[in-house]
Amino acid sequence: VGVGGVAAGLWSIDVPVREIALAILPFATTVLGATLALHISHHREEAAEHERRRIALNFAIFTLVRQWSAVEQCLKDFSASMKPHEIAFGIPAIKPPDYSGLRVQIESLAFLFGAAHAQLLMDVAIEQERFAVCMDVLRQRADFHVQELQPAIERTGINSRSTSLEETRVLLGERIYDTALNQAQEVVEHFQASARSLPAVVRGLHGAAKGLYPSSLFIKVEPRQAANSGTRSGS
Repeated sequence: VGVGGVAAGLWSIDVPVREIALAILPFATTVLGATLALHISHHREEAAEHERRRIALNFAIFTLVRQWSAVEQCLKDFSASMKPHEIAFGIPAIKPPDYSGLRVQIESLAFLFGAAHAQLLMDVAIEQERFAVCMDVLRQRADFHVQELQPAIERTGINSRSTSLEETRVLLGERIYDTALNQAQEVVEHFQASARSLPAVVRGLHGAAKGLYPSSLFIKVEPRQAANSGTRSGS
């Protein structure tokens, strides 16, 4: 029934009832309008929240891919075929760029807890710590190499002649020798572990994103693309 029909019907009933109805009509109209406005506002807020979540997922994937690329680039300098002493005394100091800002904001993905992806969120958090450790051990090795190992190598003239490992230990001193070996092993172990786990988390986060928003596009990177994070596809 249209508003005109309602108004016409009001004149056909008793005067007191009609007056009451006319008094209530503006209030009812106001309530109806407020309810409709609230519904529209809620719909807009819900749409905005889903858009925020899609952006957070894409940005998290993008950040993980950049971490993956950084790890792969560093591993190129440490060949898997190299022995610890070859890395310790043959690879120069490699100080990583400042990656302090390259970190997934875990709180932006808190909605994954309620989407049956709590373990995935935990995996993402673990990868952030693992990446930070990788950069820390690489930085520590670089500092030690510049401040202690390289001066000791120059002072003893090891680079100018062939020496056995035992002779190298004696010339450098046990502390410098063992520290150099241990740091080389730590760098390789941490970076290799990160290179194994990061791809799985990237794939897992991409799968979760597509599960939540099937029609949306999300960054997708294949292993061969990781070393060049500027090349990626979306799906």
